[in-house]
Amino acid sequence: MTMTRVVYAWGSGGAGQLGTRTDLDYSAAFDQIIPGGCHTAGRTSRGELYTWGDGTHGQLGDGSNASVQLEPQIVRNIPQVERASCGWWHTVVVAKSDDSHRSSQVLAWGHGHESKPALLLTLPPSIHVTSIACGWKHSLLATQDGQVYSWGRGRHGELALGSSVKDAKVPTLVESAPPTKIVFCGWQHSVFLDTSGQVWACGSNKHGQLGQSTSGNSFTLERVVFPQDNERAAVVSVRSMSVGWHHAVCIAEDGSVHAWGKGDLGQLGLGEFASESIPRKANSLLEQVVQVACGSEHTLLVSASGQVYSCGWGEHGNLGHNHTSNLNRPTRIDFFETHAIKINFCLAAGATSFAISTAAS
Repeated sequence: MTMTRVVYAWGSGGAGQLGTRTDLDYSAAFDQIIPGGCHTAGRTSRGELYTWGDGTHGQLGDGSNASVQLEPQIVRNIPQVERASCGWWHTVVVAKSDDSHRSSQVLAWGHGHESKPALLLTLPPSIHVTSIACGWKHSLLATQDGQVYSWGRGRHGELALGSSVKDAKVPTLVESAPPTKIVFCGWQHSVFLDTSGQVWACGSNKHGQLGQSTSGNSFTLERVVFPQDNERAAVVSVRSMSVGWHHAVCIAEDGSVHAWGKGDLGQLGLGEFASESIPRKANSLLEQVVQVACGSEHTLLVSASGQVYSCGWGEHGNLGHNHTSNLNRPTRIDFFETHAIKINFCLAAGATSFAISTAAS
């Protein structure tokens, strides 16, 4: 019995970022899809990396600034890729070096870097990178021992390096970070999910995306306090989450869904077109949610039954409902139910959406 992976894509394809104009067999070729603002990457099981979409800032890594690449092209002259993240104008990968030590290399290309892969950092074999993320002009990585490194533009505090550091040209250790499991980059803010299930954020809070009732930038990490928490202890422990440009949606250990940040397009899924500066529990969900994915200003939710719900910005068809309206409540995408397709996982970035189904054949 063979397992076949099928990738479904919808939303904005103006720069070719959906990758649908190709005869390449996604189910055989790509072990992972990594969507970005207007470009996308695909990683094979052999660690090869392909990119397609907008390349005007060199984010495709082919050494050029091609305007649009409709078909996936391999990124050459890089070692075996373990992890990748696509931002708005740049791409970051973690790869295993070709030397006998098999150390990890952090490479980047695109805006602020070269148009072909450039080495930023070499980590010893004992340090394993568990998470990387790219924002508008900044990046983060977390290691298996809970440390976090940040680099890029930090003028709103998104680097978590203090008010004296406005930019960092190389990955810099965030000494104030708690033991961190996963990192996320918004447009100009950063979110850390620590090993105990607590959420920390820094950077721009213009739309309440830091989960703090006070406005203004934060140059240091602040813990996101849920209304259910009390003075003595945090009650809400986060299992998984996703971060958009200016909003966040998370799933707590008890299965409840919470959202905060910018909500004017309905991306919080709370039944209103309004922002929330502190986490608010979603009470209108019809099914148990097991995974969430945030695009720039829309949200996808996968239910335990394998159905996909969407809400938020729909201008480019990125909600999957055959219209371009915005929705403020998670609404089931009929396509998957109609075709009896069970979705295992969703991805979103910019105005693009991807759903992955795995079935025996």
